[in-house]
Amino acid sequence: MSGLRLAGLGALLAVAAASLAEQPPNPAARVMPLVVYSSVESGDGLGALFERFTVETGIPITVVAGDAERHAQTLIEAADSPRADVFLSDNVQAIWRAAEEGALRPHGSDTVEAVVPAALRDTDGYWTALWQVDARLFVDRRALDEQAVDGFDYLADAAVEGRLCLTSSGHALNRAVIARLIDRHGRRAAELIVRGWVKNLARPPFASEAELVAALAAGECGIGIVSGAAGRPVVPGFVRQPLSAVTPVPRVGNAQTIGVSRHANSPVGATLLIDWLLSERVQADYPESRGYRPVVGTNTGSGDRPLGLAGRLDEEALKLAERARYR
Repeated sequence: MSGLRLAGLGALLAVAAASLAEQPPNPAARVMPLVVYSSVESGDGLGALFERFTVETGIPITVVAGDAERHAQTLIEAADSPRADVFLSDNVQAIWRAAEEGALRPHGSDTVEAVVPAALRDTDGYWTALWQVDARLFVDRRALDEQAVDGFDYLADAAVEGRLCLTSSGHALNRAVIARLIDRHGRRAAELIVRGWVKNLARPPFASEAELVAALAAGECGIGIVSGAAGRPVVPGFVRQPLSAVTPVPRVGNAQTIGVSRHANSPVGATLLIDWLLSERVQADYPESRGYRPVVGTNTGSGDRPLGLAGRLDEEALKLAERARYR
């Protein structure tokens, strides 16, 4: 645990003890609006979820939308106005940094430890995953042998030369894949793999997954890294293309994550929201049609690496991508 975490935790425990002593027996009885700083698009079902939460609990939610990294920096600098109660991030890297820099407090939820596998939450209770998204490989069977695709290392193989398409290294999913390569192979070997990716590119990296999916659908690329949600856009002719989705094992990916702001006005309401989002019915309703996987009921396996690895190695992954000229 970093020094900032330790210092913050001691202060927060004292505040929490006093705060809990003042709380009414039923937390929902004290209706205070919640302010959620979110990088998850409300149009992707999140707005409807929050409306359901308000109907069921009587607690209104105000969403401040924006980029995850900017939200993290705002919370770190305590420059959030209105004051944030909850940080909802579309990736683990931003929320990990917010926790490391002392911008979050432990969520105080017994539900998290009871239903979320240890690999999918912060060991000190500063954040938890809500829904997972896998990194997958879309393969055009006309260009490559699907059976030969055995992981992200394969993208550096000579057989892929001139056939690879990627989104930029600015995408958190790609950095999570690079972080896993570093963890598995070491920095030097991982860099050689990423340099192989760059050598094999058919086109410069795309700015968005939608562009990458369209290029795959048009047969302009033979293989590419996409998120589990990337197949959802309706691209003309996409379903008719000879494409296969390969999910390397063990799974690598990212997640929608949530934590409580250190300066939350309503930490009890924030915890109530986290518990509600982790209920079985909400977990089942939200992700299925959006390409995400729930965290509740997930068996990650004892060999799975912690999700927070993507946060801890993110700076190293960025520097590696720069050295490899992966933009």
